Order: sequence, then C-alpha cells, then structure tokens
Amino acid sequence: MEASGQLQTCAGRAVEILRAGENLRVGVTRPGQARQWQTARHVICCTGPLLDYSRIGTPLVQQLRTDGCLTPDPLRLGIMTNTMGELLGSDGQPSPGSLFTLGPAAGQLTLSRQPCPNYASRLSGYPRF
Repeated sequence: MEASGQLQTCAGRAVEILRAGENLRVGVTRPGQARQWQTARHVICCTGPLLDYSRIGTPLVQQLRTDGCLTPDPLRLGIMTNTMGELLGSDGQPSPGSLFTLGPAAGQLTLSRQPCPNYASRLSGYPRF
C-alpha cells in the first residue's frame, strides 16, 4: 500500500487534526523540528493505551501508587497482579480492598496468555457484589 501511495506512515506526534473538506489536516511535530502539516483521509493511532503506570498522572492512579496499592510491572507494560488479576502492592502482596484489573493493564498476566484471552471465563473467580 505504501508503494502505491495509498498508505503513508509518519513518525512524530499528531498535535492537531483539523477538518479540510473530505480530508484531514494533521499537524505533526518531531523533536527539534517545527510543526509540519500532512493531508490525510484517515488517521490511525497505533500507540495504544499508556500502560506505564509509573507515568500515569491521574489522581486515582497516583494515590494508589502512593498508598502502595498499585505497583507498575518491571517492564512498565502494566500493573503487577496475581493470576486472578488482583493488584499487588509494593510488598508483593494483594492490595488492601481487593482491587482487580484485567485486559492490557494486567501486565505480565496478559503477556503470558494467548493474544485474545477469554476474559469472561476468568471472571468466574471474582467476588460478586
């Protein structure tokens, strides 16, 4: 697709996207360079969610880290959990209050599973409220 001109990739940070008729004008910055504008029909973001929980600045995540209830995994690809997805504190023990996660945030837990784990089957062991 790149060879035919149907697809163009661009390394940088999209900082602004504006409508331009049927197209989009995309403002892209690269380190040490001024903003450049690209014209596109579609923009695909391939970054995925931020999974480095040591960098997430939302108050809830910050407080959970401060309280020792949430520990980023060593690879910074999610949260330290046990096999049930229960968050592990800084001491390696389950967090007070039984906090759970699943999906990409489960870090090492998800990396050891199939690419598309069946989360519904894992929910059977979770506490019901």
